[in-house]
Amino acid sequence: MIGWFTRHDVEINPRKVPASLFSREEGFGVDSSDKTDSIRFDLLVDESHTLEFEASDHPIENGAVITDHVTQKLRTCTVTGMFTNFPDRNEFGESTDGYTGVQVSDGTPVKDNRARELFIELENLAMQRKPVRLVTALHVYPEMIITSLPVKFGAEDGESIKFTMTLREFKVAELKKTVAFGKFRPPDMKSSENRTIAPKQTNGKVSAKGKELVDAAVSAGGFN
Repeated sequence: MIGWFTRHDVEINPRKVPASLFSREEGFGVDSSDKTDSIRFDLLVDESHTLEFEASDHPIENGAVITDHVTQKLRTCTVTGMFTNFPDRNEFGESTDGYTGVQVSDGTPVKDNRARELFIELENLAMQRKPVRLVTALHVYPEMIITSLPVKFGAEDGESIKFTMTLREFKVAELKKTVAFGKFRPPDMKSSENRTIAPKQTNGKVSAKGKELVDAAVSAGGFN
């Protein structure tokens, strides 16, 4: 489990300790590209990262650069997170018990249906279909698209909502317009060589054989 949990001790007051060494001060979550939405997970349960490469099926010439025939596919990431009505940590800053980003909870919900409201914000962010910045324990992705956001909620979940979100990288192509200027210079027809290779104009005249074919077609009713 990646995130935070409570450790109870008989002689020491309950306190929050990191459940993983791969923690980040800014917290795990997603941000919209325009920075108007910032959603932090109360708990990052697990994460899965995919890095794939595709090699060319065609034979590679001896001495060719191998990297030119291997393409990196778009990366995907799947995270499982949780929202709860009893958050155990601050979004930023030092904690009251000496652990960065953690504060002791008194067991009182911040507000009613906080978990549901955060999940609805996450759904709205996904439906915008805009790039988001994803912060996980292993990687920080500057721009990804949310492609899947399934959730299953039951009686055993109580005051929390557990969700699984899949994100995928995308490519942006930059279009450029190039304007080229040139001048047309007709060939010098005074040259005998240019006159020889120049296309011949018939001025509507046809050969005798061609005229016979046209007359035969007219006689057969092929032309009106």
